[in-house]
Amino acid sequence: MAQSVKLHVPQVEKMKPHPEGVCLDAVLSETKQELYFKLVNNIVVCSRFDRAVLWDCINQKVLAVSGQSSLSVDSSLINIWTMLLKYTQLPHKTAAIKIAQLPEEKELNQITGGVSVAWLPIKVSGEMAAGVWLERWSPHYWDEDSINGISVLERGLSAAWKTVVGRPLKSKRTKVKWTALILTLLIVAALVLVRLPMRIVADCEITPDDPVVVAAPMDGVIDTVVVKPGQVVSTGDVLFTYDSRALMEDWNVSQEQVKLLVESMRMAKLNEFSSQDSKGEASLLAFRVRQEEIREELARKKVEQATVSAKQAGMVVIDQPHEWSGRPVQTGERVLLLIDPKETYLTLKIHESDYIEFSKDQDFAVFLNAAGGQCRAKIRYIASHASVQADGTAAFVAEADWVTSPLSPRMGLSGTAILYGQKVSLAYWLFRRPWSSLRSSFGF
Repeated sequence: MAQSVKLHVPQVEKMKPHPEGVCLDAVLSETKQELYFKLVNNIVVCSRFDRAVLWDCINQKVLAVSGQSSLSVDSSLINIWTMLLKYTQLPHKTAAIKIAQLPEEKELNQITGGVSVAWLPIKVSGEMAAGVWLERWSPHYWDEDSINGISVLERGLSAAWKTVVGRPLKSKRTKVKWTALILTLLIVAALVLVRLPMRIVADCEITPDDPVVVAAPMDGVIDTVVVKPGQVVSTGDVLFTYDSRALMEDWNVSQEQVKLLVESMRMAKLNEFSSQDSKGEASLLAFRVRQEEIREELARKKVEQATVSAKQAGMVVIDQPHEWSGRPVQTGERVLLLIDPKETYLTLKIHESDYIEFSKDQDFAVFLNAAGGQCRAKIRYIASHASVQADGTAAFVAEADWVTSPLSPRMGLSGTAILYGQKVSLAYWLFRRPWSSLRSSFGF
């Protein structure tokens, strides 16, 4: 009878997953997305959980969620996790954490029916680069044994993160801080080290050089101004005339008076042979005739002076010539100017607050309002003190000769002159005027 042989088949004990395998699998990830997926899905073999969320501690955003191949950034859960992770105190070691008391915490509890959270940090070079938010839903909660079960993954997952992702980049906030600091230092350095020449803008006006003043030769009333502003006249051309009616009447009266006295003197000379008294009368009349002749000559000259002519050629400069008609004038009162258009210079008004020290030997740019292009001039004189101008402001008056003059300079044409002084720091260059205004306003 054949004897049956009973074979003993050993029972194979179910092998528990090793944390080293989870970490090695994470290190072998070829892309960041693959690593993110393994971090939220493979940890479950070491300790069960209901849901895992991978959080970027540097850039403050959710990177992955367990059971999902892609993220929906507009998801309400994503917004809940984002708020909670931003305001929850996250430890630097694996531990169960207390969620921040926010409205989002209540929402998460309502969705899960009660939640317990463990935090698994991922550190690179001592800095927490990321972490895994692990949720257990009621009635399951994280205890000490469960925390110990996942804490062994901390070092290996950190090494995997460093291998695949690299060193953590500085957060945007940190970048902004460093950028702001560097920019501030650069600005301060520029304000101190960069030097620029002082620059002022002064009002200027073309002024005739050595003009001929045509003044009233006598008291009287001007009848007509014959010339117009800007008109070029020659020697002997009539400029303006007086009202000569009274002058002609005086001259005519003087002529008639001379005739009467001459006749009386002639009669006295005829009678001096018959009377001794007539001889003395004739001498007296001769004196009076001479006196009246002088008066008549003076009246004639006044009539001649009633027509004023140019003593030399030039261009007429006169303001509102029609207003001179019928206007009484006194001897020596200026009526108009005769100038040479080619002989001009520049008058500058440098406001007292803008005055700086600058070299008289350096020419400067001039921009005239009604003339295109740029001219150049050089200072020849600056007043030693400021004077009050027509607008009530104090200014230093300066004169400048042309270096390159405009093609057709017109008297009274205004513009701006740009002058440069010594070099100063950029800080002084920028804040000189505001500081001056503050001192004027507050008196310090």
